[in-house]
Amino acid sequence: ELGMDSVAVTDHGNLFGAMSFYRKAKDAGIKPILGIEAYVAPGDRRDRTHTGVMDGGFHLVLLAENNKGWENLLYLSSESFRTGFYYKPRMDREILEAHSEGLIAINGHLGSELAFHLVEFEKTGNRAHWKKAVEVAAWHKRVFAPGATGDRFFVELQHHIPEQGAINPHLIKLAREMDLPIVCDNDAHFLKEEEHDAHDTLICISMGRTKDDPDRLRYPKQLFVKSPRQMREMFIDEYGEVGAEACDNTVAIAARCEVELTTDS
Repeated sequence: ELGMDSVAVTDHGNLFGAMSFYRKAKDAGIKPILGIEAYVAPGDRRDRTHTGVMDGGFHLVLLAENNKGWENLLYLSSESFRTGFYYKPRMDREILEAHSEGLIAINGHLGSELAFHLVEFEKTGNRAHWKKAVEVAAWHKRVFAPGATGDRFFVELQHHIPEQGAINPHLIKLAREMDLPIVCDNDAHFLKEEEHDAHDTLICISMGRTKDDPDRLRYPKQLFVKSPRQMREMFIDEYGEVGAEACDNTVAIAARCEVELTTDS
């Protein structure tokens, strides 16, 4: 209904819905893009030492470009539960380096390692945080090096909460200086704009809170699946040519993702 010919699901830390999603998308004539919003441990995934700093892992979007990428996603997700679970199912740099083939990585929203350092840079102006962000981007650029079909590491822009908006100029600057492509997306926790209240109620039920509790978790109203037109207007209005490029790259990535699974068993 929104005019898209492909769609991705990147659940937090798991692939549990992937096969059902794949079948239903295929049945509807929509290309399914298989992915995960992974949790990446700040160190060794097997280390359970509490530090209070992202112990549950940094967020990293991974999309399967081909069947090899899907196989690697399955391995990475399984190992996250088997050997990396601490607060969340976590992978780490060690297994990402060994199983990055066929995957496209997207990094930059507030839960990511890249954003973690840029938020600190924005708050303090300390160049050490900028240098750390550059190191993080360089590692991803190396591990997800361009392949035959193009770039495999994209710097991610979102534009629905002020904290993200504050670091977007830094993300754009870093991407330009390191010759990295930019892509935009919109965090989505419910499908339609008018479903925010239903989702809000669900969160209250799941956490045992009432709607009038001032201290409860509240999701922003902008976390719905925006149409291509809404996304393009928003990003071009805010970022001009960079916004247009970021939107164009969503289409380019979707065109590259071709996973064919056997679903008859």
